[in-house]
Amino acid sequence: MVIAISILAILLILWLVIGFVIFNLSLKSRETNSLFKKDGGEKKTVDVGCAKYYKQVSITGSDGISLNGYYAYSTQNNPWVICIHGYGGKATGMVEYTEMFRDLGMNVLTVDLRGHGDSQGNYYTLGVRDSDDVILWSNWLKKSFKADKIILFGVSMGGATALMAAAKKSELFSIVISDSAPSDFKRMFMRILKHRMGLVAHLFMPLLYLYTRVFAGYSLKDASAGEYISQISIPTLYIHGQSDGLVPLEMMTELYEKSTCQKERFVMQGAEHTGAIKKNKDLYLRTVSDFIQRTIYTI
Repeated sequence: MVIAISILAILLILWLVIGFVIFNLSLKSRETNSLFKKDGGEKKTVDVGCAKYYKQVSITGSDGISLNGYYAYSTQNNPWVICIHGYGGKATGMVEYTEMFRDLGMNVLTVDLRGHGDSQGNYYTLGVRDSDDVILWSNWLKKSFKADKIILFGVSMGGATALMAAAKKSELFSIVISDSAPSDFKRMFMRILKHRMGLVAHLFMPLLYLYTRVFAGYSLKDASAGEYISQISIPTLYIHGQSDGLVPLEMMTELYEKSTCQKERFVMQGAEHTGAIKKNKDLYLRTVSDFIQRTIYTI
């Protein structure tokens, strides 16, 4: 009896430890946060990838952390685009998209999500709190530049974040363009864990839920763009790669079908996850440009 109890105790400890390791590998920030400012003030001019010079700026999140971004401003008459990177990415990695929008004549703000790049935050929040931060960024644009028309653009987790922000405050934005967004991160984690661990993955999902709530301060149940999508009231474009092996095409179809706003979708044949722009850059640019022309300039 004692031996059986000891074995069960060891298995329980292993379960808790392995679950915590999975949680940290999945959601723990990989960035070092100790050097960032919290004053919300403008920082130095920086080179964003191969782009022209952008200015670096920080604002303060609702919980007091410093959120980092880079902006390129040309004229008040032009619309703004908020570019949002994906899981594990950063603002400076969005240069292919930011330069596309600059070529279209847009003012651009590209931001580091929580726990990414130069933004503070101990854990990734999968769009749950990031979407609230994007709303703060939009308010900053309106206050600093009197921004009238703001486009939300995001890839992968950034696409889900854009959709969630638009659902929460559609009145702040003009249109949304979402590229490769997952409809539900709970299902995403389950797919990834099953692929890596097989059927035993089901044993660790309850711990992922628990640790996310306790340590990251939000519920995985809320990390679902599909639950928000019906609240969006502005024109929305969904882009997805036909051969996306990470976020299946069905997730984009699910988001599209749940949307009740003016909506369009574009599937790039042969493109993998977030690979539509690389598969056919001219077609990608034309798709985005045509959507903007048909929507934002008729508002």
